[in-house]
Amino acid sequence: MMTGRNHRRSPSAGERWYRLDLGDAMLADTTLAQIRRRVLSEHLDASRPAAYIRHVSGALHCRVELLFAPHARDVAKALGAHPCAAPPQTGLEPLVGG
Repeated sequence: MMTGRNHRRSPSAGERWYRLDLGDAMLADTTLAQIRRRVLSEHLDASRPAAYIRHVSGALHCRVELLFAPHARDVAKALGAHPCAAPPQTGLEPLVGG
């Protein structure tokens, strides 16, 4: 039974995000392309990004992380992403669109 709640509200800091570590940035291009296609095929609300890319500096090289917004939970879980706190908005690049 549906309630009067709006199920398409904007993600807030209190909602659960999901993180997927793709490892070395130099080796992540193929995986990123596959995930980008999947997000495009499954994400219906194009008005707001479902996933963001963040480059994380390491001791030797940069890592790539994908952060999935709460409304992309099903895609994130299917890809093996783990729950995390809402990320700071600085340093994020939309995976698709934006």
